[in-house]
Amino acid sequence: LRRSKQWTSISQRHFAQQGEHKVKFAVRQKVQLRWWHVALVECGSGDSYDLDYSVHFRNTDFPWATEFSADRQYLPMVAVVSLIMYVLLLLFQWQSHLAVIEHRQDDQAMSKGARTPSRILTLGVIFGLLENCFSCVGLSIFGMQGVRASLLEAASMLCGCSSNFTLVSLLMLAAKGKGVSQQLLPKDALRMVHWLGPFFVGAFLLEFWGEHSASRNSTTTYIWTTNWGWALNSVDLLLLGIYIANLKASITNEPDTRAQETMKRWGILGGAFFLVLPSTALLAQLVLAPYAWFMVSIVAKRSAALLVFVALTSFFSLQEEEDDAPRTLTRSNSMRMKLRGVAVRGLPGLLGNRPQEEPKCKGNSGLSPMCSLDGKDHPHYSFV
Repeated sequence: LRRSKQWTSISQRHFAQQGEHKVKFAVRQKVQLRWWHVALVECGSGDSYDLDYSVHFRNTDFPWATEFSADRQYLPMVAVVSLIMYVLLLLFQWQSHLAVIEHRQDDQAMSKGARTPSRILTLGVIFGLLENCFSCVGLSIFGMQGVRASLLEAASMLCGCSSNFTLVSLLMLAAKGKGVSQQLLPKDALRMVHWLGPFFVGAFLLEFWGEHSASRNSTTTYIWTTNWGWALNSVDLLLLGIYIANLKASITNEPDTRAQETMKRWGILGGAFFLVLPSTALLAQLVLAPYAWFMVSIVAKRSAALLVFVALTSFFSLQEEEDDAPRTLTRSNSMRMKLRGVAVRGLPGLLGNRPQEEPKCKGNSGLSPMCSLDGKDHPHYSFV
């Protein structure tokens, strides 16, 4: 009691009276934000009492967010801004997805493979939009009533983990050349579920435990700086290593210099996304104050996911435009060309041991997307 900010005694007169009794405290602080606790102490009178009590804190210095603690007072603003950005992103991605479908209608053999990355990307954006929708509704209820909507919070966390799962899956697949120089098939996406599913299930359970466990109410540490948090951070760094190795191999094996530059440019941004979670954990552990790490981590994770979604949408849109552009045939030692997903090696042998013969193209000296070796147009097989 000597170290308490304020205290009041509850006499037997209060217990003798029927009904509800309220005790109000006004806590003022000017220099540094602190965490406050309420303690109920029996001072040795020898009598036993059954008490049914509740504690309600309000931040009267924040008229528009009185129910939110100082470390979360800007959370509603972040959720609203994120919701608006995801709405715009979904409109842009949906327009891009419709363009892909319309663009590939003349080539049924390639249509399915071209639509797969666009569908996965659209699904990830929808999950991100739902995350912010549930978050905004839950925060509105909490702001008006001071009661947490646990079901909405759980739904928001689940959608957020699902959105990050689709995002990381696309990054891992693109690093292997899927959707870039090779077709991205549905079975490739399903394979990511087996590899990345356990990691994101663990991340969801960790976040849910951190927000709803009673043991977390008495600590100010970041959930990702616990032992389980550092274990998942280690897995995240392992995924980064696999991503870099696959990306390096894909760039080396890619014969088109334009595709190499594109993969390098967007690959760096994708790799930076894997560093967001460990970076925020290190900042919370070493630099940030206990009341600052929550908002920093939320803003960093949501901003990074949004930027990478925009980058992937632009990346696959640029890939479609580059696929339409005429390409000049260049000779190399391997003489490797790709025939709509079928690798053709040993081009001189295919031409009947005539290495000097160039493919014939109608009205174009280069090798256009609809050129063939015999000079005829083939609607379902063309060189890229």
